[in-house]
Amino acid sequence: MTPPGMLVTDFDGTLRNTRKTIGERDIETLRRLGREGYVRTIATGRSLHSLFRAIDGSFPVDYVLFSSGAGVLDFARNRIIRSSRLARAAIHRAARLLQRMGLDFMVHLPIPENHRFLYHASGRENPDFEARRRIYEGHGSLWSEGGDDLSHGSQIVVIEPPSVQPSSLETLRARLSECSVIRATSPLDGESRWIEIFPSGISKGDTADWLAGEVGLVSESCMAVGNDYNDLDLLEWAGRSFVVAEAPEELRRRFEVVAPSVEAGVSDAVHRWLIRAPVQTDSGSTSRE
Repeated sequence: MTPPGMLVTDFDGTLRNTRKTIGERDIETLRRLGREGYVRTIATGRSLHSLFRAIDGSFPVDYVLFSSGAGVLDFARNRIIRSSRLARAAIHRAARLLQRMGLDFMVHLPIPENHRFLYHASGRENPDFEARRRIYEGHGSLWSEGGDDLSHGSQIVVIEPPSVQPSSLETLRARLSECSVIRATSPLDGESRWIEIFPSGISKGDTADWLAGEVGLVSESCMAVGNDYNDLDLLEWAGRSFVVAEAPEELRRRFEVVAPSVEAGVSDAVHRWLIRAPVQTDSGSTSRE
């Protein structure tokens, strides 16, 4: 049977709230959706290695779009059903450009080992970059010592301190037009800019579209909840989209605003979606669809 719809929710800062917990109300909402036949999907920038530090195999979800859509996990079967590759030529072209621009970056190995990476440090002060290296202590090696042997990878993560202005985002999008270049806010310090480089066509929204087709749905039957810029194409894709109250103002102006993540924002969004509740913008005005 075709499911009645699909929920796609971001993880950090949305489902996993700003207190680094997942509220019982949101967990019960996921369980209820499962009982009613809805497809429950997490879309996260995390690798599977990182995600399973935060949840276990009993979590009430059906699919995970991990590494911002570079891979898809059938959660119940614990089986990767889709993965992408960033070709060697694209990696080396991007790495040369990033080095010339004086940027700090990490080249992640292929899925499922994409929690491992090769890194290049420019030498300038970049606390968020160093913090990420420490978190994955033992999983990183110098780009200069392993880059020549890398046949392909999964993604490149560039980390810019908030003091660096303007961002390199638009330059990288123009110079790496054969790739998907996505903006994100650091989940570590909440300020630094992460610029993620993927194969063309890889993003949360593109991968959600693929998964919807696999389960017999179209975007109009799907809802999305997010909190940051790397959720943008997912929010634009879904038939109805919401952002939690902590989202940047730019996103709150464009999408329906629900409760903060610590007040079960995902559950608030699901409730509105299922009952077709009034639309509320960040300004507080309402309208009914």
